[in-house]
Parts: sequence; structure tokens; C-alpha cells
Amino acid sequence: MAPKNRNLFPFFAVLISAGVVASLGGTFLWISDWSGGDGRVISPLEMQDQASTQSSAVRTIGSHAATVLSVAAEATSPLIASGSYDSTVKLWNRNDAEVARSLAHEGRVNDLVFTTDGQQLITGSGSGDVNLWRLPSADLIATLPGNAGRIMSVATSLDNTTLAVGSGNGAIKTWALDEILSSTRGNALASESELPGASTLNAIGPQINAIAFHPVNPNLLVSGDQAGAIRIWDVAQRQNTRTLTASASEEAGEENSKENSAERILSLAVNSRGYIASGSADASIRIWNLENAQLTQTLRGHDLVVADVAFSPDGTLLASASYDETIKIWDWQKNEVLCTLNGHSGFVYSVAFSDAGDTLISGGYDGTVRSWDLVTVAGGNCLAY
Repeated sequence: MAPKNRNLFPFFAVLISAGVVASLGGTFLWISDWSGGDGRVISPLEMQDQASTQSSAVRTIGSHAATVLSVAAEATSPLIASGSYDSTVKLWNRNDAEVARSLAHEGRVNDLVFTTDGQQLITGSGSGDVNLWRLPSADLIATLPGNAGRIMSVATSLDNTTLAVGSGNGAIKTWALDEILSSTRGNALASESELPGASTLNAIGPQINAIAFHPVNPNLLVSGDQAGAIRIWDVAQRQNTRTLTASASEEAGEENSKENSAERILSLAVNSRGYIASGSADASIRIWNLENAQLTQTLRGHDLVVADVAFSPDGTLLASASYDETIKIWDWQKNEVLCTLNGHSGFVYSVAFSDAGDTLISGGYDGTVRSWDLVTVAGGNCLAY
């Protein structure tokens, strides 16, 4: 508690109630939640220190002219990519926050992904374009045609042999990425017949909002759609081997209509331990065991739609981005929020871990791309698992 100033006492009335300290008259003191969460009382000086730590732990890498819809961190370099509603992709050096390249698109950039070797960037846009870019030059390798619906999600397999895209018309298509890279020299491909290894897993259906390859098995693809279904695909056989739905797994009595918008799957992540995380419009995150197709956890902590989820590289932590303007870091196995990151103004659309797992990249409605030092942000609690 702050030391008393007897000379000022007649001019103040201090209210201490429910952890709130505020001036009711005279000179303003402070307003804050003074509980440290462990029963400690936090002094104004300590609150200043915490605010300073929070400020130094988060950096604004840069900004777009409109909402940032997707971010990705390259594993072998400090390169960050961000895709925006302003129809551009920007490549940033996260060490100096400088724009390395700015790439133009026909429509908003809904998703993007680096290949695991860091040699290419794949971007998907609302106009239906899928572009392959060579790095670090950012030269266009190919534009993949034949996509009738807007591209909602893109993914590459761990071995960089397969590229998959999910579309607004429900289509899921795959290509032999390694063959495309070896057969093109920077020219846009004219027709779908020119695409090596082109295949369709799903022709039409509910909008595909998210797709993700298994980080170990390059033949296993997971998709999440507007109807609330998570589908497991055998890419080689072009077969849907299993379908997971929240309505079939939750407790009896919950709404189970496939038309229920709250069940929409908006984001997916798969870790090497064989678990799927799905973010939903009902503000929940569900954890599924891939081996037995069982729902193992339902994480609740956000107030609005969960727009994106991402596992840390070792699979132990989960980051979630929400329309409630926050990012949460979870110990998902304990169903516990380790920390909540505040800073974006408006919806947070995308999150991505660095390869080391100690930095998180985010993008949102405010048009900013931010970098969070998880070692120091929120008093170091983000990594206290």
C-alpha cells in the first residue's frame, strides 16, 4: 500500500473495495486492480514496473492499411510474413522491424504459409489466387489457377512435397509442390492441366475455413468447415477417413444443429503429439486426440469467436487469438490459461510461434503486426508451465 501523506489526507477519500484503489476527491491517486493474483498487494511503483515490462515485451513490427488477416514466422530466419485486407503481403525482418518486401494481390490475403525449408512462401487470396513466391528474392514462381471459390486456408506438408488449399465453396485441392517448383521458372501457369500432381479431395460443400497437415505424417491432412465438422484426410488415397463434430462429442443437451453458426470451425492446429486444437465461433477451443478421434478437452476463457490457434513447436503450449481483442497462452493439457496478452485494438485474427517458441507474432483488425516476447511479457507467466 502506498505510504500516507498526512498533509494531503483532508483532501482525499480513498476507497479500498474489491481490490480497487481510487481517489474520490482532491488529487487523483490511481485506479487499479491491486491484487497480484496470489494475495499480494501491488504498489503503484510495482504497477508501473509491470506496465513498463509489458511495454518492452511487445513490439509493433509494422502495419498495413487495413486488417491483418494472417501472419507466419519463418523457422530458419527472422523473416515474418503478414497478409492483409489491403491486398498485400508484407515481409518483415522481426529483428529491426523493417519491411523487406511488399507483394501485391488481386484480393484480400486470407492465409499464407512458409515452406518448412524457408525457400518459398505460399499465399491465398479472396480472389481465388494461390501464389508461390521464391525467397528471399520474393519473385513469383507460379500462380495456381482453377480455384472457383475464394481461398480461405493454405498449408504445406512437412517434407514440402504437397500443397493444400481450402476454399469458400468447400473445395479442398492438393498439388505436388515439389514438382511445381522443379517445373516452373517464375511464369504463371495458364491452366489447371499444367499443374503437376493436381488432385481434389473435396469438390464442394460448406466453406473450408482451416486446413493443417500433421507435422510428422505428410499424408495426413485435417480440415475444419463452416458446418462445424473436422475431417481427417488420407491425401494419397484422397479419402476422408474420419469426421469429428462437437455436437457428437459434447454433453447431451447442447445445441447440435449443423446449421448452428456457433459450431463453425474457424481455425485448426495439429501438434506432433497427435492432438488437434480447433477454434470455434462459440468462443471455445476443443482438443481432440487424433488416434482415437475423441474430444479430450474444451478450453473456455475467451468471450468471443476464436479466430486462430497455434501450437508451440514442442506442442506443449497453445496460443489463441480472439475477437475479444486478446491473445491467450494455454497449458492445454491442464486446461489452464497461463497468460492473457492485451494490446490489439479490435479483433485479433492470427497468431504464430517463432521456431524457438519464445516469441509470438500476431495480427488483427487494427492493421498492426506485433511481436510478443513470451519470456518477459505478463511477468514471465506465459512460459510458466
